[in-house]
This record gives sequence, structure tokens and C-alpha cells, in this order.
Amino acid sequence: MTHGNGVYTQGDKLTLLENTTIVDSTASAISLNDSVGAVIRKSIINGSFGGSGIRVSSDSSYGDFSLNSFGDNRGLAIDLLRAPSSDMIEGVNPNDGLLNESYGNTGIDHPVIALATRSGSALSIQGFVGQNTPSAVFAGSVVEIYSARAGDGDSYSGEDYGEGIKYIGSFTVDSQGNFEGNVSPVSEDTKVITAITRHESFSNVLGIFAYSTSEFGPNKSVGSGLKISGYVYEDLNFNRTRDYAEPGIAGVRLKLWKFDGSGWTFQSYTQTDNEGFYSFDVSQGTFRVVEDAQNLFNSSTEGSDPVGYISTTPNWVEVIVDTVNKTADFGDFKGFIVKGFVFDDTGAGVISQANNATRDPGEAGIPGVLVTLTNGSDKFTRYTDQDGLYRFFVSGDPVYPIVIRETDLPAYTSTGDHDSDGSAPLEERNTITINSSVDSFAFNNFADVKRLLIEGINTVSGLPGSTVSIDHSLFVATYGSVSLETISSQGFSIAVYELDSAGNVLGLWDNNIARSPARYYFRLTVNIPTEAISGTFDAIKVRAVQDWSNSAGSDSAETYDTITVGAEGLSIRKETRNFSISGDWGLSSEGKPGEIIEYRISFANNGTLSIPSVVITDPLDRDLQLLQSSYSMGSSHGNVILSVDGSEHLLVAEDGGDANLDWAFCEGGVLTVNITKILGALQPGSSGWLIFKTKLRR
Repeated sequence: MTHGNGVYTQGDKLTLLENTTIVDSTASAISLNDSVGAVIRKSIINGSFGGSGIRVSSDSSYGDFSLNSFGDNRGLAIDLLRAPSSDMIEGVNPNDGLLNESYGNTGIDHPVIALATRSGSALSIQGFVGQNTPSAVFAGSVVEIYSARAGDGDSYSGEDYGEGIKYIGSFTVDSQGNFEGNVSPVSEDTKVITAITRHESFSNVLGIFAYSTSEFGPNKSVGSGLKISGYVYEDLNFNRTRDYAEPGIAGVRLKLWKFDGSGWTFQSYTQTDNEGFYSFDVSQGTFRVVEDAQNLFNSSTEGSDPVGYISTTPNWVEVIVDTVNKTADFGDFKGFIVKGFVFDDTGAGVISQANNATRDPGEAGIPGVLVTLTNGSDKFTRYTDQDGLYRFFVSGDPVYPIVIRETDLPAYTSTGDHDSDGSAPLEERNTITINSSVDSFAFNNFADVKRLLIEGINTVSGLPGSTVSIDHSLFVATYGSVSLETISSQGFSIAVYELDSAGNVLGLWDNNIARSPARYYFRLTVNIPTEAISGTFDAIKVRAVQDWSNSAGSDSAETYDTITVGAEGLSIRKETRNFSISGDWGLSSEGKPGEIIEYRISFANNGTLSIPSVVITDPLDRDLQLLQSSYSMGSSHGNVILSVDGSEHLLVAEDGGDANLDWAFCEGGVLTVNITKILGALQPGSSGWLIFKTKLRR
């Protein structure tokens, strides 16, 4: 053919093309349109320049294409069009496990060859027809296997869909949609195979049973002469990777297991050579390689290390072998392991598990905790991973006593470890001592809970004979009763009330009831005596003590409020939020390294006289970095916004001093804003706030 289709049909029935050669057509070699029952057998269909080998329109059905040879066609070897497509080349139809009346040949699903291995001149083949899994819709269908050639641009979802060059055998699809078996003899030159589905059903138009053929499925390389190999090596730096110059370990037994569809079957074993190298000859399939140096187990998931060594990697590795060789290395080292978890001992919602210094089900690990180990004169440090696990690989012999120490994170305290509980001093709770017989498989755990936290530091004023209210919130992270006590430096009378989250009084605070993890609210009511002298300064210490449930231990937290007696009525309040996650304003906030924490300091003159000098200073935590240019007004940028009585001012608090003379600066980690210099005296009834942003360093 030198122009157009080799064969073009329209509205035909039972057309037969057999032992026909169609090459070099400029469009599709064969184009079937509104065709029923066409049979194309034992034909050569090659070199279509501008189309597929066989193009089947969406209104064509029962096209049976068997025992043909395809190659070098521009489109698919067989292209079943989807309605309403009239494309010359449409491309691969994805399987869906169903028949589709709007597709050419009802969209028969193509076969998926899952496994193809060679033994001599025979190929062992397994596969299915369906979408990702077998479909019973195609039970009884015939799958024809062909040697394959990669097509010109025939690909879908990362896989190549080739063209069947030579028919090599067939299988019948079982009742679930699977097929498997052997074909022989098959030439050694057959390196890639593909397949088509021929599905038989009754045609009402033809009045007979007839076959419909699918497109070709994805190519599958034949696996032969493949290997799984690797090294058993001395992991000198414990990084679980074989680095340059790390020596192999000779004479280590490796076992090979293969998954046979229902379980694991032992295949063979080998030993490492003088370089620590091993190798298994395998075909395609799923395998497990097990390091069992002392030959202690008959299992695909249990192994043993060489005498005197400890594994840094798992003793077994699962390997899927498809078309290329695979590697699996095993790291060991001479020495011992000390490991354990630092975990949250709050009980995972079960009160009877809380604070018992035992890692119970559901209690999560705490990441980023510093743990040190001392072995003789050697000292090592680790940080717990995302699961709260720490692990020390210690070379050489143990030097007793081996001492493990945990450093609590700033927001945590210890409830104990495996040899102490909450009643022991904190130093003991954070220390584990191993005096003999270190066990590399034991877990030396540390139990922590988040500390009790009183939120809020308040500065208020009140007249003699008045009652002043001061509100706080209390963060309780674990189970236990919490008692509150207050100490007034001036001996003022103070009562403590519990509030709900809306600020409603629930009653006097009960020091004896067991409290669950939650945020609680309380109010101090301070009675200022009528005889109190104006200008008197009262410092109030607020202390909370929690007695842990299931433990003799306890935790405590403190904060301070101040009251100035007199007409001047300055009140100050500090709040914070995690800006990165659009958190709400509160008395405390949490964040991860790199996140933005925003602060708001509110102030008000509740008295009857002006306050001549108001300077706000705020020492920043060392883990916080004051951000620059974090706010803007018009074209100006700054890092502090000051608002008084609705009037906003953009300030630049520079590091090292007030270079721009706007009365805002940060020096020595302390933010200072001189409100009086900016706006003058704070008048009675005036109020305002300032905000600034920081970034968590770590």
C-alpha cells in the first residue's frame, strides 16, 4: 500500500481476512467501521505510517484478531476506539474490569502479565485480566501470548505497550480472571512478551457465539539469569550504609526464601566470601534474604548475627525481582547496643496507665530529647527520633557502671524510668545505671509528662477598700489532683475561684478532686484593705501543685501577679498565638522550629489620673528571633505595631539600640518600647496594645 488504509470496511458482517500481508499503509492498515464479526487471522500487519495496525471504531463489535504478526505500526497494534472518538490514533484503553458498549469490541480488557520466567526453552507465565486485580467478567476467555516489540510511542501510565510479533502460546482465563501456565519451546531471542484477550459471547446480530479481541497489554520482560547479591559488612560508623573502606565479614550464612503465592518457601543458603560478598541466582519473584549467621532459625523473618557482633540493620530484607539484579546489604558491628524510648506517660486516655513510669499501649514517644551515655571515659550523645527512640552503638567492651541520662525538654518533667518512680529525686528519675550484663535487646525507657503550667502574669491596680480580680488559666497535661495556693507579700486576703472558659464562676477551687488533662481557668479575688496606703506594691505568688495519679510523685508551677494600691490604674496583659497556623490568641502557644509566634501586650489606664511614664520591656526567650519588616503600612515596613485608642503607629525595633530614634529597640534580647516618649502620658480611660512577631529557632 502506498496511500490510505490497506483495508477499509463500512457496515460489513463476517468479513474474513486470512493469510494476508498489509504493509506500509499511510493510514491504518485495517480500519473497521460499523463492522460486526470481522475475523483477521494469520496475517502480517506491518509499517502503518500514520495509524494503528487494526483500527476498530466504537460502533464495531465482535472483531476476532488471532495468530497475527504486528510490527512498526505508528499507533497501537490494535486500537479499540472510545465513543465518540473518530481519531486515527487514540491510544491505550485503561482496564476497568467491565465490558463497555461504547467502545470498539465492547472495550475488552487487555491481559496483564505479572510474572514471566524462563527455564531452558520454556516460559512460566502468570497474569490476570482486569483493572489492577482479576475480573470474573473475563472468565473462560483465551489469552494469546506473543513475543513483543516496543511500539512507536505506545505507552500508558509509565508502561510500554508493544506489538505482538510472533504468537508463542495461549491460556484460558479461570473463573476469577487469572491465567497461568507454561509455553514451550520459546526461542532464547524472546526477551519481551505481550498478550491479547479473546472474549467469547453470543451476538444477537450474528445469531452465533463469536470472539471479541482486546488491545495488546503492557510489555513484560522475561526474567532469566537474575541475581540478588550484597555484602555483610562491619558498620564502623553505625549509619546502616556500607561506606568506603568498611570491611566485609567472611563466613556469614545467608538464607533465601521465596513467596509462592500463599506463603514463604525456603530456596537455598550461601555464605559470604572473604570480602563479605554473597550472591543468589534467582528468577522474577518476591524473595526474602535472611542473615542467620549462627543458623538458629528456620524462618523468613528471624535471623542471628555473627558471634561478637550486633546488627545495625534488620536481619532480613524483602526484595522484589523483576527485570534487573537486586542488592541487599547487612550491617553489623563489634560492641553492644543501649536503646530505649522517651515516652509521654499520660496514659493515652486511660487514667490507670498514667504516670506509672511504664510504657503502656498507646503512649507515644517524644522526639528531640537529649540522651547521654557514659561508658568508662567515653561519653556519647543522641537525640530521640520521631518515635521517641534513642539508640547507642558502643564499640568494644562495656565498662561498668554504664550510665544513661535524659535531659527533659523544657516543657516536660520525668515521672520515672525502669528503676525509679515519681517519688525519687528528679536526677534519679532521669538516670539509669547498668551495673552488669548489658542487654543489647532490652529497652531502657524514660517516662515524661508535660509540666503543669500557670498561664498569665498580670499587673493591676486598685483603690483602698476595693476588690481586684485577676484571671489565669492552668494547663494540666496528665491525671491528678491540683491544689492552688497564693501568698500576698502585703498579707492581702485572697480567694480562688474556678471559672469556665467563658469566665463564669463555677465555685471555689477544689484542691482535692482528680483532674483530667485539660485547660482550666481560675480567678483570684484580692481584697485591698481600706487602710492600705496609696502607692503600696503587693507581689502575689501563685503556686499550683499536682499530685500525680498512680504515683507518689508530683509537679508544681508558679507565676506572679502585682497590685499597686492607689488611683493610678495601669493594667498590663500579654498574649500569644502561633501565626503560622492561624492560631487563636491565648496565654500560651506552641510551635515547631521555623514557625512564627506572634505576641500581643495590652495595657490600659483604669484609674482617674494620667500615668506620666509607661515603658514596656519584654525579655525574649533565647529560642526566639525577633523578625524584621514583619508589618507594613503603605510603603513603610517595621516589626512592631503600637495602637493606642485606635491610632496605630508602625515602629522599627532595631537590634543593638534605637538608631532611628522612634523609641523602640531590641538590645540584649530585651524588646523595649517607650510609649510615653511616643504618645505622652497615658490618660485615664486610655488603652492600647503592641504586637510583634518572632521565629522559633529550634
